[in-house]
Amino acid sequence: MSLVLALPLVTALLASPVHANQAGVNLGGTWNAAGVMEAAGEMVGGGGWITVLSCELDKLTEHLKKAPDANIILRLYNGGSIFKQSDAPAFVNMLGKLDTGGRVIYVIPWNEPNYYSVECEGKSDCYSYVLQWTNALGSQLRAAGLRGTKVKLLSPALNQVGEKPGVLQSYQDFISNMPANYWQGFDGIALNVYSNGDPNSRDVSEIVGAMNAGGKEIFVVETGKMRPEGGIYYDNSTVADYLRKAYQAWPNVRAITPFSYDPDGGPHNFYLLASGCQDACQAIKSHISPTGYDPADTSAYKIPFETWQGSNCP
Repeated sequence: MSLVLALPLVTALLASPVHANQAGVNLGGTWNAAGVMEAAGEMVGGGGWITVLSCELDKLTEHLKKAPDANIILRLYNGGSIFKQSDAPAFVNMLGKLDTGGRVIYVIPWNEPNYYSVECEGKSDCYSYVLQWTNALGSQLRAAGLRGTKVKLLSPALNQVGEKPGVLQSYQDFISNMPANYWQGFDGIALNVYSNGDPNSRDVSEIVGAMNAGGKEIFVVETGKMRPEGGIYYDNSTVADYLRKAYQAWPNVRAITPFSYDPDGGPHNFYLLASGCQDACQAIKSHISPTGYDPADTSAYKIPFETWQGSNCP
C-alpha cells in the first residue's frame, strides 16, 4: 500500500540540507572483534557513523575509544526478548556510566518491532509493548538528566518491507496503532530501508510522512538491495552501486550505515572492512566530508544522573 503525501511535506523532506558526513557502517554485535572498531573508524572518517548492538554497555567503553572521532548509534538489545518498563532503570544506569569520550550517543530503543515474529516474541500487538517501553525509557532518561545532554533517543527502527502475515506487520499498520504525535517525541527517526530496486526518495519520505515526523533528522541504520528471489545482496559491487545511489537519493538523511558483514546465516565476512577495501568501502570513503564532527560537552548530565542513581540504580 502506497501513501500519498502532501506536496509541501515531500518538498520539505527533499530540500533539507545535505549533512556533512553521512558515511557509516553497521557493526551489529561484532564491534568487539579484533581490529573491527579501528577499521570502522578509519573508514567512516571524522563525524562518520558507526552503529553497534549491545546489551553489555559496560564492555563498550574501551572499544569506543578506538574510534574517537566517529558518531555512535547504539541499538539496545536484550536477546530478542520484549523490553519491559521495569528494564528502563538498568539501561539508563548503563547509559549514564558509559564513557563516550564526550560524545552524544544516539540510541535506538527497539529494532524492527513490526518484524514481530523475530523481534517481539511473536506478538502481533508489539506496538503496545513498544509504546510502554519507549515512554518508560524516555521519561527515565529525562529524570536522570541524560536526554539531550548525553543521549539522543531515536525512534524504534521500523522495517519498511511489506506485510507478511504471521511474521511482519507493515509499517503503515504499525504506525496507525500508535498515538498521532508519538514519533514527534523522538530526537530523530531510525529506519531500516531495503529496496527491491534502486533507492529513491520515496523509500524514506513515505515512512516519515506517515509518521507526521517531517523536520526530524533521519537515520537509515540498516539498508541494502533485495534480491528478486528474496534475501539481500552482500557482494561488494552490488552494495557499492546501491550506496552511491542512496547518497544521491537521500540527501536529507543524517546517516547511512549498511552492515559491515553478511548477517544472514553465512560466514560473517567483513566485506566492508577487508584489507584492500573493495568497491563498497570506497563508495563510503568517497562520501566523507572533513567538516562533519562537532563533539558536544556532555558534562551537564552528571549531577542529575548521580542524584537519579541514588533511588533508581539497580
